[in-house]
Amino acid sequence: MRILLVTRCDPFSTSMYGGTEILAGNLSLELANQGHDVHLVYAGKKLDEKFSRHANQHLHMLKLIEIPYFRALDFQYKCMKLCIDLIDTYCVDVMIVFGAGSFPGYLFNKIKRINTSWPLLVFYAMDSMKMEYLRSKISEQNIFQAFKKWLWYKSLIRSDISSCKNSDLILASSKDTLNHLILDYNISPLKIRLLYEGIPDLFGNNIPVLDPEVPTFLHIGGGTRKGTEYFLKSLKLLNDNFNIKCKAVIIRATKENINQANNLGITVEAYMHVSVAELKHHYASCTAFISPSLSEGFCLPIIEAAMFSKPLVVTDVGSLPELVTNGENGFIVPVGDVDMLADKLYQLAVNKKLRNKLGKKARERAEKFTISIMASNLLFAINTLVHA
Repeated sequence: MRILLVTRCDPFSTSMYGGTEILAGNLSLELANQGHDVHLVYAGKKLDEKFSRHANQHLHMLKLIEIPYFRALDFQYKCMKLCIDLIDTYCVDVMIVFGAGSFPGYLFNKIKRINTSWPLLVFYAMDSMKMEYLRSKISEQNIFQAFKKWLWYKSLIRSDISSCKNSDLILASSKDTLNHLILDYNISPLKIRLLYEGIPDLFGNNIPVLDPEVPTFLHIGGGTRKGTEYFLKSLKLLNDNFNIKCKAVIIRATKENINQANNLGITVEAYMHVSVAELKHHYASCTAFISPSLSEGFCLPIIEAAMFSKPLVVTDVGSLPELVTNGENGFIVPVGDVDMLADKLYQLAVNKKLRNKLGKKARERAEKFTISIMASNLLFAINTLVHA
């Protein structure tokens, strides 16, 4: 099968660390490894040797095309022209676009005007919860800022709906996203397929897993919606109420996170970027992985941490309750409930038997979310539609 995948940023560099880009890169490699002809188009920085998520010898299987650009509209236009050329030159069977916003809708609309019958256009919808988060943030602005945010929010909604309507198939990354598309966007369920994300099959293999003497809690931030401030407040409570001295590791930490930690008197090991080897080291050497998000589409780091048999603590938003069962492979806490979050961290810090039990179940469930399973389900969904 001739497949064209399009994403915004360099999928093979953690200097542009984002779940969408990482997933696009992993899926592209898996499809190419299965013998499919794959073109991957993206915008962003050149491949960074230090932060490469894959050894260079694997990349020869892909036809990588980077588009230099200055502004978003510039990238959209260049990408549209390039994709149309690729479709005509290579007779592409399927075009898959990752990400939300105006980008997929713009591409699909232009291509539909030129080629009405082919290729098959697939939109991978991932971030329904972000819309709810944006909506909630509008009320926190002054009148002028709220109006600007409202206009932006409405434009995102229109763009998402355009992407859905102009696509032949919509892949939802979670049941939460699937329900959002049906209920909020009035998309027919017949047009949507559930396709959970996946990580490389051998991601956690051949790396020794440690149970540190000092309780070490790992968190990956990257903006307000990741709930880093609640993570830091829970660590403060853990120290004050339970007298537990622990270690906090935050990847993708911001200056605001570091300032807040200093103000709370908490020592954190903070990183903006890490290599894949360093990321795996942090997974392997932590006590538990913490994701107190305010909104979430699908959280790949949860699956990555679970591959190292680490218990998980998450909030009850987005797809997170689909990945974690409370008391089985981790704990689920209400959004913003710092007291309950601190209590769960305390239980994991002092109870090794509990950690081992939850971690074992976490690994068992994570093995159902591999990139090979995702690729197989993707091809099945495409073939089913083609032969319908």
